[in-house]
Amino acid sequence: MSTLLSNQQGLSNISLSEQNVLATMEKARSIKESFLDIGDLLKANFEGAFWSQLGYENFKDYIESLGLFSYSWATRMINLSYVVAAQLITREDILEMGMAKAALILPALKQGKLTQDIIEIAKHAPASDLRLELGHKIQENDDCDEIYCPRCGERLYNLRWASRAKRSCVSDAT
Repeated sequence: MSTLLSNQQGLSNISLSEQNVLATMEKARSIKESFLDIGDLLKANFEGAFWSQLGYENFKDYIESLGLFSYSWATRMINLSYVVAAQLITREDILEMGMAKAALILPALKQGKLTQDIIEIAKHAPASDLRLELGHKIQENDDCDEIYCPRCGERLYNLRWASRAKRSCVSDAT
């Protein structure tokens, strides 16, 4: 890995840790761009019913055959493609906030309630702050340090995603 990093142009006079951080940020941006590109392709596939020409019973079967992500995530990616095409939000905004936060703001977009403040929170604040801004009611569990959001079903630990070890103490009552 260090050979890969040190061979990158212009990175030879910075520390290995800085090289790693820069390479990670570059790869993360590339992956986010790829997700948006896949959303564009899936949108075209859906609109043109290309999946049916390939013999799939339905679009969901086609998505699942790709083995990349769930149908639910595929529809979010497609919806993001639609909102960029409709100029409701920019591709750059989505790249800056990331796919998970962009997916969280889709309902506000559809309801016409997306504000510049929400976009800025999505770009610069933790996902937990964005959830609160969007009106997700967070319920604290008395028996442990975890938080459960009944709206999106996510379990959080210290305002971060719960680790598998800690999920066992979260109440399953919803």
